[in-house]
Amino acid sequence: MRKTISVLILFAVFWGKAMGDLTIAYTDEYGDFQQYIKDGKMATLQENISMIMDYHAESLTSIHHGLKIYFQASIADYEKAITEYTASVKARMIEVVAAEQGISQSEAQAMIERMIQGGMSQESNLSVRIEKGKSHTEAGFSLQQYKIYLGDKLTRELWVSPDLKKAVEKELGAGKLDKIESKMNDIMADARKNSLGITVPDQIEAEVNKLRQRGIIIIDHDYIDVIGDLLNPAANIVNTLTISRDKILKDHFIVPGHYTKLSPYEYMLREEIWTNDTFDETNE
Repeated sequence: MRKTISVLILFAVFWGKAMGDLTIAYTDEYGDFQQYIKDGKMATLQENISMIMDYHAESLTSIHHGLKIYFQASIADYEKAITEYTASVKARMIEVVAAEQGISQSEAQAMIERMIQGGMSQESNLSVRIEKGKSHTEAGFSLQQYKIYLGDKLTRELWVSPDLKKAVEKELGAGKLDKIESKMNDIMADARKNSLGITVPDQIEAEVNKLRQRGIIIIDHDYIDVIGDLLNPAANIVNTLTISRDKILKDHFIVPGHYTKLSPYEYMLREEIWTNDTFDETNE
């Protein structure tokens, strides 16, 4: 299951002015994924959604081409909207469980928390190991694949580029990239925790942080789903990965004029409804 919220985590990993135009693309079982980097901005396109991070302004834009809607917000305002949205998700989940089980909302909340924490506490007792996978060079940038296992199960697959991080830090200045990346990852971690009480096991996050110090994480596939269960990694394996320095059209960074602007919170609600309706239609 892939949501907009998980795609936004990737905003904090690139900035390409120092290297000119840069396109990063890969395919997996979910389809095609492209990132376009130009003039201090990064546009991410996956299925019907474009995400644009402006590193000069420290702002982001999300565009839903299926619904023809978008929002623009500073990182600070986006964080406020995420907090509001995740509180809404949690409240609605509690209401559904309470109605289905015929119990009070406080009892429903306790039931959900027991289920989540029970699964996570079992995982926290497992050992963590990290393995190097494939190595690759594209457009002059070296990439290294890493796999993180919890016990005998693959929980995270990452592609890391030390070369790209050096080039980005040279342009941005020491600490700038890490600051924005850390902020965006904190927002996502808080959102996950506040909506369902889930946190990524500390031992896994520790290994990911070590990899962030080595280089920029280009691809990050997390195989722990929204209720803390481990997913089947076969559904997320990267089939192709390319990096190109070809000139990029500015159209990737422009919101179509006929799209409707919403607040970040309103956008998240609309996107959630659209995603759920699409999932229901696909599985009918």
